[in-house]
Amino acid sequence: MVARRTVPLNSRNVLSLTGCRRWCKQLARLGFIGTMVVASTVAGGLTDRSMLVDRAANAIAGDRASAGMQAQIGQVQPGGKPVALPVPACGETTPKFGSNDPDDPVDGTVNETITEWLAAGNKAEWKSDFGLDRPALGDAEYEIGTSSYGKDLFLTGAESKARGIDPHRKQILPHRGLFDNPKGILENTISGADNALKHGFHAVELDLRADKNGHAWMMHDKTLGRVTGDPRNCLNSDVSTEEIRQMNLSIWNPITNERTPALDRNGIPQKMEDLQSVIDYVREKNRNDEEFNVIIDPKDEVSTIAAIKLLSAPENADVRNHLGIKIYSTQVPITDRVIARWEKKTTKVLDALVQANATVQPNNRLNLIPVLIKVEDVQSSYIDDDQVTQASDWLTSFDRLGDLTMVEICRYKGTNTLDEMNQVAAAFQAAGEKFASTPLTMSYISEAFSVNSHKYYYGAEGVPITLPGRPDMDFRATFGALLPYADVLVSDNPYLETLYATGWITDGNHADYTFPMDSGYNPASIIDAPKDITGKPSWTNDPHRR
Repeated sequence: MVARRTVPLNSRNVLSLTGCRRWCKQLARLGFIGTMVVASTVAGGLTDRSMLVDRAANAIAGDRASAGMQAQIGQVQPGGKPVALPVPACGETTPKFGSNDPDDPVDGTVNETITEWLAAGNKAEWKSDFGLDRPALGDAEYEIGTSSYGKDLFLTGAESKARGIDPHRKQILPHRGLFDNPKGILENTISGADNALKHGFHAVELDLRADKNGHAWMMHDKTLGRVTGDPRNCLNSDVSTEEIRQMNLSIWNPITNERTPALDRNGIPQKMEDLQSVIDYVREKNRNDEEFNVIIDPKDEVSTIAAIKLLSAPENADVRNHLGIKIYSTQVPITDRVIARWEKKTTKVLDALVQANATVQPNNRLNLIPVLIKVEDVQSSYIDDDQVTQASDWLTSFDRLGDLTMVEICRYKGTNTLDEMNQVAAAFQAAGEKFASTPLTMSYISEAFSVNSHKYYYGAEGVPITLPGRPDMDFRATFGALLPYADVLVSDNPYLETLYATGWITDGNHADYTFPMDSGYNPASIIDAPKDITGKPSWTNDPHRR
């Protein structure tokens, strides 16, 4: 990394490589070039963003009656009655979403406080520019622009060696795409993926969930409430493909209970997008010589199988090398089908992997990313080896089922499993040269938002929760903490993580940054709120969610 200092303009440093790098960095920090990869986008698209939001709001309002379910648009004050929305045909199987009951003796008090605070002219808004000031943004943009994060992501150890690429180089990727709430760019959308590419990231991670018909959609939560406004918060698995296809998505402000339209990359109301749509987007970009790769993170067994089948289909062979699938130890606890049946453990995902590997060409196999959640997940009483060896063998066994281009070993400082997981990582890398050169990956899950230094995460049901006494979550929400444990870091705030990874913050080169340097502070997630809120707005104490 080039140290920051003012560089005078003269012929010697203009013509030198070092001088050029310094000038690029200084101009980026001053905002003259910002991110060179986004110049055309910024000039043409972002200027009219507010107009697009208005247009999208009008479009949503216009077809609300005909849509299967619509996002709640416009402000609903805490304590007010939400707009009545059409709801999908599902049972009340999950906690209700977005309840603001003024009669609740605890929540009602907080709701009244919020209402009074807003009535006084205060605004609860998301931070722009990922929560960074101009100097920090310029430094991050420079590093991202010169690092080629996400390029050549899915290479085996042998392929990396043949190309002279360091498989253990640090790479920072956006978690769930580069979503940007102030600009209407929602997580897990092609718009978020496209935003990442425009900002210099050549890969993202996107989540996957299956609906009632087994169709796979880009979605993190197992319920629909947070991103659609569904008041019944139906399970994805209880709603049909056709109903989900009609939904407009929106961005929820948990302080005001306000929803604003999410926009797709063409500036029209965002619909939920399925895996094939993402595959087609990846194909489009790579055919246009814009390398782009996607880590698919299926959150349930059905969506994992759907991803395996779709990516192994002949019609997707041309783009298969640009997508990878995470396979969790909870879904494939044993990779030997005979032993799995003896242990009476599921083989559905394993069977799909075996079938896919037999179908695809040997030089174009699926890119697999086994995820070891716990050592206990992959143990068998029919195998004599110790737990660490069995876990290491479980990881290496995926080399028989596809191309082992990355592994994830959940190692969290402060937990009682850290030492054992470190032993598994060492055993895996000692199992052979191909495994020694296989990158390790881990994911940050920064707080979904912060109120007065209180961190809130979105649980699987899409409702905000706190996670006290969870050192694993504290670790995953601390920027810079995962750097020693992974080569590929997937982050909710990839800009801030880049500043840690490239030394701008850790080496003390941040004297002119104006946001706090606390490594657990995620400025992009901060939202303004009354100062006397101490973590009990209605969404944290709704009795339906206990």
